[in-house]
Amino acid sequence: MIKAAINRILEIGAPSINEIEGRTYSDKGLILIDEPIYNRACINTHTLCSIVDFIKENPDKLNKVEPFIIHVVDHKKVELFKVADRKGDREHLISASADTPRFDFGNNYDRETFNIKLQSVFIRDENTEALLKVIGNMKVDEGVEVKDDGCTQSVVTKTGAVSLAKVDIPNPLELRPYRTFLEVIQPESSFIFRFDERLNISLHEADGGKWKNNARENIVDYFNKQLETEIKENSVTVLY
Repeated sequence: MIKAAINRILEIGAPSINEIEGRTYSDKGLILIDEPIYNRACINTHTLCSIVDFIKENPDKLNKVEPFIIHVVDHKKVELFKVADRKGDREHLISASADTPRFDFGNNYDRETFNIKLQSVFIRDENTEALLKVIGNMKVDEGVEVKDDGCTQSVVTKTGAVSLAKVDIPNPLELRPYRTFLEVIQPESSFIFRFDERLNISLHEADGGKWKNNARENIVDYFNKQLETEIKENSVTVLY
């Protein structure tokens, strides 16, 4: 009875740590006490400003000593995390996906549909205005030969009430479609403009995807400006 009581006292006492031949031993097993798990659900949004507002307002009262990590996954997706805890777990706070209009590059559009797409899916500038003028004056005429050397096509356009003139359409064209978050500058890239004998029109991407890197850099620039103080204080890290 007395022996059992002594053994019980020894069991509930502090562990004894000993170093033997360069290795550390304990006479009792140690159990890691986990921090509370709050099970916060990831928030799905469609804007970059939602991430900025979350960091600045901190609605969940998160520990600001533990930095936020903004990961620019690609031109249409950005995610917000907290740094990994002692177990290596990383809390996923926000996933923002850009909601952009659709344009099927490489596919044919009739002139009316292409006209609407060009005005609604692309930034209006002198290049889109020139292209709108060309396609708005296109005319199918069996008596006119369409010339095509692979780089430049010639199309018949009306220049007056009765006169006709041939207009060369140079390739590639520099255009800026809406392809990333609307808070940032839409990257400009090269497109090849084509049309067939029925004047169905298509645009083909011609920059090898370089615009995607430009879009990611524009997103990073946005966060660098909006969260300048937080980044300098090392409470926010932006990765891409």
